[in-house]
Amino acid sequence: MAFLGSPAPFFFSSFTVAILASKAVHLIAHFSTVPFSAFIIYLPTFLIYDLLAVFVLRLLLQNSRGGFWLIPVSIGSLISFIAVGGAASQLGFFAQTSGELQWRDAQAYANKEGLEVLLSGSAALLAFTGAIYAVGFVLRNILHNAVGNVLQAFGEDVLSALRWLSKFRSAQLRRSHAEKRDAHPLNKDRDEE
Repeated sequence: MAFLGSPAPFFFSSFTVAILASKAVHLIAHFSTVPFSAFIIYLPTFLIYDLLAVFVLRLLLQNSRGGFWLIPVSIGSLISFIAVGGAASQLGFFAQTSGELQWRDAQAYANKEGLEVLLSGSAALLAFTGAIYAVGFVLRNILHNAVGNVLQAFGEDVLSALRWLSKFRSAQLRRSHAEKRDAHPLNKDRDEE
């Protein structure tokens, strides 16, 4: 297992693949009912929360040493497992019924007949779980590094902006102190002498 490296890139890429697959199913299911112009306009707002989730999970799954690194990695891994399970369920349900899984209707399957219906799709669920993990395994380093580079570039831009603001603010403070010093009555008397 040592030749595979840290499991964090695998968990991250599996999460990312699961999120993208789940969104693809949702978009495919609604593509024919939404006008193309509205589809293009609302697509960014539809994907923004998933993009934020990907960034947050990437930050949780940092390969850092020392300290409390095990806690965020454990939380990130658990989130990844849950996302893969949910996406595989949605993909399996879509493959079986050509419809979307409505999680709010889960209560309807709480009886024996409902559970039998759900279990009838367990082969598809296992197949999609395996597919998500297989794609995640293949893309583990690519996705992990690409999103890491985006976050690093964003972080550098934010730090650069903060440094600029800090310099700007200190120049304003120096100017303000100089104006106050020059406006002080005792300093005016010295200038007149």
